[in-house]
Amino acid sequence: MKRQKVRRTNDQEISLAQSRAEIVLGCVAYKCFMQPDKVLDIWERAQLFFERQGVSVQIIFFLDYGVQVDALVRGMIDVAWNTPLAYMQTKKLLGENCRIIGMRDTDKNNTCVLITRADFSLQTFADLTKQDVKLALGSSDSLYANILPRYFLNKEGILLAGNKQKLPTDTTRLVVFEKDLGKHGDTGLSEIDVIQAVVQKKVHLGALSKSNVEAYGAHGVFDPKAIRIVWESPPFSHCNLTSRRDVGEKKIRAFQRALFKMKYSDPRDRTIMDLEGLRRWVPGSTRGYELVEKAAAVYFGQTK
Repeated sequence: MKRQKVRRTNDQEISLAQSRAEIVLGCVAYKCFMQPDKVLDIWERAQLFFERQGVSVQIIFFLDYGVQVDALVRGMIDVAWNTPLAYMQTKKLLGENCRIIGMRDTDKNNTCVLITRADFSLQTFADLTKQDVKLALGSSDSLYANILPRYFLNKEGILLAGNKQKLPTDTTRLVVFEKDLGKHGDTGLSEIDVIQAVVQKKVHLGALSKSNVEAYGAHGVFDPKAIRIVWESPPFSHCNLTSRRDVGEKKIRAFQRALFKMKYSDPRDRTIMDLEGLRRWVPGSTRGYELVEKAAAVYFGQTK
């Protein structure tokens, strides 16, 4: 079946969705490197799943997280499938009215890493102070490939901006691959650029998520034996279903009851869960976002 091209949703269409469903859920549409239609496939199947559970859920696709955050804050949607950065944006705007109502079991204990070629001698952050060392980062709104690595490097005194003593913002030593801004690194394309830059010896170090290092290696994007991990961040939580506390509790509880009934043992559910990368949905928790919040505060301070 040929899918329609995703376009920007307008206010009138969202109002119509509100009139037709108990819950209006927003998610950002994007093309994955390995499975271009994965996002649309997941949420089209999820909508049918909720119908089987007797809960009317209308899925609204957005083209970027900034618009989705705005829609949730303005009350145009009830729930948003958010990246950690989008969650922090929402929390910043809503304050105590922001809540997490669910997440994947795999959204806990994620890490980002710095990689180098297996035959390079780099060992620590301190190696970045050497005059000939080049570093590659992913898109500037990618938590894994840019925001968190910058945060940790800065904590170590290796500033990527405004520091004349250690690593100035010099394009000959710092390479940033900007891809799909507004998607918060979801497409993974900038991380592929980072890996390829390291493997092809264009840079000495690269930052990205550990899960994508493993996934891209398994799918033949690069030879896993060609690189090694120099540094790994402390664990943090990833995506979540964000809502507002002023959304009716009855509506949210009905949505949660249905969501938590999704079972990996059911072949129809398993397809959704395999595509979304989980074995079960779990209750929402703010634990694991402490690190993200600190890094996001620095990011928002630089980009407001």
